[in-house]
Parts: sequence; C-alpha cells; structure tokens
Amino acid sequence: MKGVACFPAKERQIFFDFIRGVAIIMVVAIHTFGLCYTSETLSLLGLLFRQVMNCAVPIFCTCSAYFLAKKDTSGKRYKNFLIRQ
Repeated sequence: MKGVACFPAKERQIFFDFIRGVAIIMVVAIHTFGLCYTSETLSLLGLLFRQVMNCAVPIFCTCSAYFLAKKDTSGKRYKNFLIRQ
C-alpha cells in the first residue's frame, strides 16, 4: 500500500502492551468482584484481593503517561492529530 508510506511504522513495545493488558484485566476484576460485598463484613481474603487490584488504575495511567511523554509534540503533524481527535 503506497498511501501508508507517509506514516512510519510505530515501534511496538511488547512489555508495555503486556503491562497495560494486565492492568485492564485488573480493572475488570475490580468492577466484577461483587461477591465480597454481598455481606456486611469483608473477609480478609476479599480485602487482600481488592487491595492488590487497586493498583491497576495507577499502573494503566503510568503506562499511558510514559507514551505521552515520549510523543513528539512539535510540528504540524501533531497539530493535525489533535484536530482529528
């Protein structure tokens, strides 16, 4: 495809994709973990699970901030990207 040549191929960093995927699964687990809230008391295992899963949002935000910090914001191409968004 000749029209795609003006956009260079992005370098995928598999490690960050994996970490982001794990964080997404953890966020889904937080939202679907309603079993521990069915009774008034929270079991120790449920509390431990919830506390471990609570780090998902900061992990996801950190991965996203890493890629935003590396983004080249100079030039017309970035401005066009923002206009499209």
